[in-house]
Formats: sequence, structure tokens, C-alpha cells
Amino acid sequence: MLLSCYNDGQVTLWNTKTGKCIRSFEGHTEVAACEWLPGNEHFVTGSCDKNMFLWDIHGHILHINGLEIESTV
Repeated sequence: MLLSCYNDGQVTLWNTKTGKCIRSFEGHTEVAACEWLPGNEHFVTGSCDKNMFLWDIHGHILHINGLEIESTV
């Protein structure tokens, strides 16, 4: 499986063998990052609106909001 995220808020889970979309996830605006968690059953997404979502591959979601993220650059 491959996970992709887009700045339009869309997160997509792909089947790497067939190239077909398995599931699309919506809930963010401007997704900036997505990362698999160990076990490949859950992943985290973060957006420019200071929100993080914890997802499972079936579409269940836990919303974590109000994160203060600072750049060290």
C-alpha cells in the first residue's frame, strides 16, 4: 500500500500492485504531511491548520487539534 496526501485536503490509500485507489480520506485542509505508524494499520496526517488526525486504514479517525508547531529554520 502507498499513502499520498495533497494540499487540497485529500489523503489517498493506493494498491501498489494494481495502481488502483483503495480508499480516500477527507477531513483536512491543506494536508502537509502523512506518515505510516508501525504495523501499517494506522497513519497520521498533519495540516497547515495546526490539526493532526490519527487514521486507521478503514477510515476511522481521531482528531487532535490546536498543535503549536514551530520551524527551527
